[in-house]
Amino acid sequence: MATRRKLLLLSLVFVTIIYIAVVTWEVERTPLYSSFKSVFKLTLHNILPWDKAPACKPIDNVCFIKTRKTGSTTLSSVLNRYAITRNLSIGLLKTSAISGHFNVMPIREDSPKKLFLPPRNVKPGDWEKYKYNMMTVHVRYNRSSFETFMNPGTKYISILREPCSHFESDFVFYKLPSLVMGVKPELRFADTLEEYLRAPKFYWERTRKKLGQTMAKFTRNVQIFDLGLDHAYHNDTGVVQDYIKKLQYEFDLILLVDYFDESMLLLKKLLCWDWQDVLYVSRNMRPKDTDQRANLSTSMCNKIHSWNNADFLLYQTFNRTFWKRVAEYGPSFERDLAELKERRIEQTDRCVSNSSTRKLSGRYEVIYNTNSSMVDICKLFIQYNNDLIGMLRRQQSSGFHTDVILGLNHSVCGFEFQESCGFKNNSPIGYKWSYNSHKTKVNDVTTGTLFGTFMVATSSVKSTNQSGKNTASLTIPNIVNGDVCVGFHYYMTNASSSRKSTLQVCLKNARKSRSPCEVKWRNSKDPGAYGKWNHVSLPIKHVDSSKVVFQAETNVKTPIAVKGKEGDFDFALDDVVVLRDSLCHVNSEPQT
Repeated sequence: MATRRKLLLLSLVFVTIIYIAVVTWEVERTPLYSSFKSVFKLTLHNILPWDKAPACKPIDNVCFIKTRKTGSTTLSSVLNRYAITRNLSIGLLKTSAISGHFNVMPIREDSPKKLFLPPRNVKPGDWEKYKYNMMTVHVRYNRSSFETFMNPGTKYISILREPCSHFESDFVFYKLPSLVMGVKPELRFADTLEEYLRAPKFYWERTRKKLGQTMAKFTRNVQIFDLGLDHAYHNDTGVVQDYIKKLQYEFDLILLVDYFDESMLLLKKLLCWDWQDVLYVSRNMRPKDTDQRANLSTSMCNKIHSWNNADFLLYQTFNRTFWKRVAEYGPSFERDLAELKERRIEQTDRCVSNSSTRKLSGRYEVIYNTNSSMVDICKLFIQYNNDLIGMLRRQQSSGFHTDVILGLNHSVCGFEFQESCGFKNNSPIGYKWSYNSHKTKVNDVTTGTLFGTFMVATSSVKSTNQSGKNTASLTIPNIVNGDVCVGFHYYMTNASSSRKSTLQVCLKNARKSRSPCEVKWRNSKDPGAYGKWNHVSLPIKHVDSSKVVFQAETNVKTPIAVKGKEGDFDFALDDVVVLRDSLCHVNSEPQT
């Protein structure tokens, strides 16, 4: 009897599933379903538990090996946008003011010490804390080194492009047609690629001689080169195949630009991100009206595959694994893919008013325009990738770092990377606060080295005949109230004494612009303070809506700048912090 009941129950469940499938198919064919599709989708998502995404935790740690001419800038902008909205830190070359790219620089275990911008709120030089959430710039893959500075649990991803299409894009982007026409000036632009493929070794060697070794590396098998295999091994098929097996084991996902939406869907699942996180507009895309790419024949593609054999083997392998990942995604893949495309189109229509073309470094690219009323999410959505990198760079080099004071974390302004922390510099022409230079032979407080940054009160000219008092003011942007503690380090040179210069801390009422600055601390004569960094923790009681101001004053008719071993300055200031009064753990030095 029990067995019969089980069979009846299973039959009922089976019939019910078939009925629902048939009804759903019929409903989807009706105009009514099409008209109210978005409403149904929203309602079902909110009320049906089986329609919700599976419970998982979004992954913030992603190392993206940004290959060249593979749609990687589009993917990089998606990752950078995510990093900005989640306050994450990315690996950036500290000497690259625009892109942050490492390019072909070898990455070793000690590279963060020499090359990297510190993570958010980390003191420069605090190497143990140089751990990053993301890598989104051009950098060559080196797994053992990456694991020393990427956070634990990081997912490793990259993106590839079909080698025939990729080489043609490389060919145009790196201006190889001009190289070919330098040998055969009678050729038309459209015929230069075919001529190059007639004698690729000759033209590759010419690329190396005329454009340099790096450019030669970028124009043959560059995809597997970016993934870490040097050109010396590219002609050894056994080595290439073994290296590809290594990449298969080490990478969590290899995307294909040829199937970008499908790739973004796989990425969304891997990282457990929201739909909004993986929407995009194409970057560094050649405009249709300026696209001069050749009509690639099968014969030309075969030659390209042969010339870029390592990249061809790489792409063949990961093309197979890509579609295996698609098959493993499950039966909802096509439905989810359609939803991704629909959401992307809706977001683009909402955020982009029109697109235009601009010429950058001799190349054309598409930029997106929108109206001034767009919301913040649209601003990030259409933002140029270098602008996103700039935002992240400013976050990681704001001048602030986190320091532990009596067991609590506090933001300290160390002025590193010549960032002012928002301090307002109000100084006369002849006397001002500025950043130290390489001539200032004084170790920085923050890093303990000669390579750090701090503020100095100095002359902008070698002499002055001005009479009367010159005051250089540096004002902390925050308005403070109640009982506070102002912590800072200062340095006095012997020249400040001969020039009768004074360093003082005062309070300026933020509601009364013309009110005088009330002096709370001053030091001008203490002989024990000369030639070294001095620390002050200054308690100030009953502060009423005021700003803290550091003032350097001089009152001389003689030359201001006097050469010396410390450089041309009177005072230096570093590692400024405002705390609660109870945290003043070092007594204030007395006024003198």
